[in-house]
Order: sequence, then structure tokens, then C-alpha cells
Amino acid sequence: MSDMVQMILVQGCDADGVGGTVLDAPKVIIPNGKLNEVMAAFQDAYGLHKIDNEAFNAGQPESEENPRQVPVSAARNLTYRVRLYVQEIWGAYGKKLAEAQARAAAEAAAAATMGQLQVKE
Repeated sequence: MSDMVQMILVQGCDADGVGGTVLDAPKVIIPNGKLNEVMAAFQDAYGLHKIDNEAFNAGQPESEENPRQVPVSAARNLTYRVRLYVQEIWGAYGKKLAEAQARAAAEAAAAATMGQLQVKE
């Protein structure tokens, strides 16, 4: 039996991720049920992500029984890291867009300023 990792890119869904058009749905088939080994190797390479512990009791000292953060599952660790990568791409796009808008505004301001000059010989 094999395992599979799949990413689905959807355009035009609602705020809950419902509907829209699938643009791409690439898959990686992992033979012989080795997904757990792949997730373990990913964890070894990139670490295990931790999230805030909803059951943390702030009135008690942090301890092994009362941890402030808890590790996610191996599967969530892999998907969470992919999500963080997508967020990083989105942030880079936002920065590039802001820089382009600032550059366009500066060029417009320079053109407007130059238009106010009167050159007399």
C-alpha cells in the first residue's frame, strides 16, 4: 500500500474554502506506506512545530504537566510548514507590491514637481 501527499490550489473559493476552481492538484505518491518515515525525516530536518496550549494554566508554573506550548502531530507539522511557506510567499508579494506602488507615487511626484518648473533662457 502507498501513501500520498497532495496540494490543491483553488481559485475563487469563499472565506471558508468552499467552491472555486481547482487550478492544480499535484501529488507525490510515497511507496510502501513510508509516509511516517517521510514525516519523521521532515521533523529531523526542520524541527517539530509547537502551538500554544489551550489547557495551559497561567496560575500554575509551567511544567511538563502544564506546558505553555505543545507539539503538533507529525502530519500537522508538515502541513503547517507548507502553510508558513505560502504565507512567506504572500508576504514577499505584498512587499513587492508596496515597493512598486511607492516607486510609482515617487515618480508621479517627481513628474508633478518637474511640471511646475519654468525654464527661462
